[in-house]
Order: sequence, then structure tokens, then C-alpha cells
Amino acid sequence: MTELSNINATLNMKTIAVVVMALSLLFVVSCAQLGAPTGGPKDETPPMLIDELSSDNYQTNFTERELVFEFDEWIVIRNPIQEVVVSPPLSYPFKFETKGKAAIFSFSENEELKSDVTYQINFGDAVRDFTVGNVFKNFIYVFSTGDEIDSLTMSGTIVNALDGKPREDILLMLYDNLSDTCITTTKPFYFTRTDNEGAFKLENLRQDTFRIYALKDENVNYIYDLPTEQVGFLDTLIILNDTTEFVFDLELFDEIDDPVLINSKQEKKGLIKTVYNVLPDDFTVKDLQGTNLNYTTDKDTIMIWHNIMDSDSTQFIISYENGSDTIINKRSRKSMLEEKLKLNRSQRESITMYEGDSIRIEFNHYLVDNDSMQLILSDTINTYMQNAYRLEEKQLIVYFDSLKHSNEYSLEIMPNAMSNIYAIKNLDTIAMKIVVQDPSTLGNLNMKVINTQNSNYAIQLIKADAVIKEMSARSDTSFVVNKLESGKHSLRVIEDIVPDGKWTPGNVLLKRQSERIKEVPLEELRAGWDIEFELDINKVFNGVKSE
Repeated sequence: MTELSNINATLNMKTIAVVVMALSLLFVVSCAQLGAPTGGPKDETPPMLIDELSSDNYQTNFTERELVFEFDEWIVIRNPIQEVVVSPPLSYPFKFETKGKAAIFSFSENEELKSDVTYQINFGDAVRDFTVGNVFKNFIYVFSTGDEIDSLTMSGTIVNALDGKPREDILLMLYDNLSDTCITTTKPFYFTRTDNEGAFKLENLRQDTFRIYALKDENVNYIYDLPTEQVGFLDTLIILNDTTEFVFDLELFDEIDDPVLINSKQEKKGLIKTVYNVLPDDFTVKDLQGTNLNYTTDKDTIMIWHNIMDSDSTQFIISYENGSDTIINKRSRKSMLEEKLKLNRSQRESITMYEGDSIRIEFNHYLVDNDSMQLILSDTINTYMQNAYRLEEKQLIVYFDSLKHSNEYSLEIMPNAMSNIYAIKNLDTIAMKIVVQDPSTLGNLNMKVINTQNSNYAIQLIKADAVIKEMSARSDTSFVVNKLESGKHSLRVIEDIVPDGKWTPGNVLLKRQSERIKEVPLEELRAGWDIEFELDINKVFNGVKSE
């Protein structure tokens, strides 16, 4: 019995050891599975199409309703509505789905393909591998419902009309419908999209005559139908034939929209804020008796400042070309009479100026003349009244002619000196510090404008993206711009076809392209120096210096 017991004890110990080793190995394996594997090269290989298992590309006399594209790994499809492009466009939605390693493209049962037409299906970035998301790029499936595959091509770039920068993901569209309004009513016959460098290429085109447009399609319906959409067009019809290799550039622009009143609100009685999609040009603000009302503007908003506090139905009229809007002086719980007249939040209490300059001091309300206006100017020695000033909307503009540079001055706006439209005055003294700088550090620009050929040009002097001087040339002329701070300046030259002194974008229905606009750099202006510059319009726009 003793020997048998020893044998059983030995077996039990071996069994326990085996179990412990098995559990330890299982624990190690489990721990290893908890973390993601590390090391090894990153998978950057996109899915590969297996041609022999997929629908044949470049088919003629095409009649299939379903296309199969088999890949070498599991795939997913992302955003097929935005990514997959069929040209010419289909009349009904297609299906594009996965089945294992295959992508299945199906035409709607109601779809009737055009006869004797070459179609293209561009997959875009829709097909990706399942594990990492590597994109199967640049695949185009081509077929013809006729006997031949069309083979003509065209290419080019699409840029922004204002700054000349390339535009990505813009539709380039060809229409066999030659109506002037085809882009607003019908889908294109052929189309493609630009890449990240603004380039496009259309292949497998047929011989025909086309209109050509570009479109930033905001609602993906291939029709120019939203005011927020940008557009471009080619001036002439294009005739494609066997001898044509057509390359061209298009400029994209945002048409000027008609003003539309979006909202009108009077949060405080006495100030009505009217918001437009675009601010009207040359508008007036009047009451029903035709009296002009005070207003200011801020981007797309007209602010009507009035003191009709005892009426909840008074009407004001904002009038502009081809339109007008009626604004009602509605009831409001709060009133502008409850506010104080003070400096605007953005107004600094220390102002830097040069000898001979004026200064602008901005308040929070619309200002009106006040009999008790009192401004006191002082330095370390003298104190005297300052009487040269004027009011402009919310600004007090003060003129100086005897302040010396390197001196510091104090300008005090005395209590009750300022008055707003509600007859509210400033209660406290407003003290402004004025620092006068040496004007000898400023430079000048002496500029001749030549070869205008009696056309209109708007010229803007730019520094750090800000317009510091606007000029207009109707013929060869000269300009002198004084008191320029040192640094880099440039000229923005606009071919002012619509003579309004600013850049005007194109118009599709009027067949008017955007006004040409060019940036011309100037040599860097040094302190106290002058720049002598000849602006040759012919060279600016045509790259040719006139003799």
C-alpha cells in the first residue's frame, strides 16, 4: 500500500505541474492578445484589381446591368454618391456595394443608357481596403453603347478669378445642349472634377460641338441653382474633331447676388439691425415722409439709428436699385435710452499720429452736433482749446496743425461735450494720449500710369493685405501718394470694365467674364525715401512692355 501511495502521489504532482504549465502558457498567450502587434512596415498598399475576375473594361455594344470588380483583399466603399462619377450622368441613382472582396456596380432597372455613347465611371476615392483604408485611386471604367470607344480628349486648369489660385474638386462640364441657360436647367453631357492642383482631363469624348462651364456644385445635382455656388465659363463654343487637342484654363467666380433682406431686429428701441445676404449698393434709408435717417454699416448689416421711441408701427424704407424693403419700428423691452455714451470697445486711449495728421475717435453711438462741445489739448507746458473737428457717423475727427513730433499730448473730451442721437451725453471726462511721430521717417510714391488706351482702371495701394489708398485712371496720368510708412507695398490693378472702382466678378447669363486683376509688387520703401514707379498697363495684363 505504501508503494502504491507513493506512485499516486508522484502522479498527482506531475498532473499539477502540467496543469500549472498549461495555465501559465494560456495566461501568456492571453496577455499577448490584449495588445496590438508592434513593429513591421506600415501597410500602404491599396487593393489591387483582379482583371480576369472583373467585368471587362472598354467594352463596346454594352448591354450589361451589373458590373463586378474583384480585388485581392477585403474592401469597403466610402461616400459613393460623392466619389463615384458617371459621365454622361445617369437619370436614376445607381447602386455601388461590396460583397466580400468584390465591388458591385448596378444600374437602376429604370435606367436607359444613351445609344452610341461612350460612358465613363470614375471610382474617385470610394474603394478602400478593409483593414487600413488604403485608397484604390484613379480607376476609370469605360464602355460604349455603340460600335466604337470615343477617343478625343481635353485638359486644362481651373483657378480662382480673384487671386489666380488653383481650385480643387470643381466640376468641368460639357454640354451638347447649346442653350445659354443650359447650366441652370440640364445636367452636362460630360464632366469631370479637378485635382488638388486645379487640373482636369476629360477623355473618350465624341466629335461634337459643346458649351463649357465650371461649377462648385454645393448640392451635388450638376446644375447651377444656388446663390452660394461659384461658376465659370468659356466664351466660345468648342468644336471637337479628330484634329483637336484642346487645352484651356477657366476662371471660377461668385456672381454678384441681388440683395435679399435676411433679418430685421430691434433688440433695443432706437437701433434696428437689418441683415442682408449682400449689402445693397447706393441705398438710402428714409421714413415715409422721405426724410433721410441716420445709419451705419458693418459688413452685410445696415444699422438704423433713430429716436422714435413712442411708436411701435413706424415704417422706414431701405431703397436700392431694383428693390426696396420696408422696416417696421417694432416694440422692444429694452431701449437705447438706457445706455451710456462712451468710447467704442475697439478704440484705444493712446493714439499715434504724424505731424499734420488728424485723428479719429470712435464712440459706441451715432453722434450729433452739440452746443456744449469742449475739447482741451495740453502738453507739459501749455493748455488750450481745440476747435478744429467734425463728426462723421460714430466718429469724432480732430484736426491738428501745430503739434510737434517727439512730444506727448493729452486731449480731454470734457463732460457733456459729446451727444448721441438720443440726446444722451458723456458724463465723464474722456482723456486720450497722443504721441506725435517724426514725419521724416515717412516716404512717398511717385507713379506714372501709361498705356491705358483710354480704358478704366482701378488701382489700389496695398500694405499687409490692407488697402491704404485707392486711385482711378481713365487715361495716362500720374499719382503722388505721400506719408507712407516704410516696408513692402504692392499695387492691385483692376481692369474696371464696370466703372465702379472695384473688382467685379463675371456674369453667366450676360456672358461677361470677371474683370482682370493683377498684383504688382513695388520695391521695399525705406524710411524717408521715395519710390519712382512706371505702371505699364500693357505689361501688367499682357506681359509685353510697350515701346
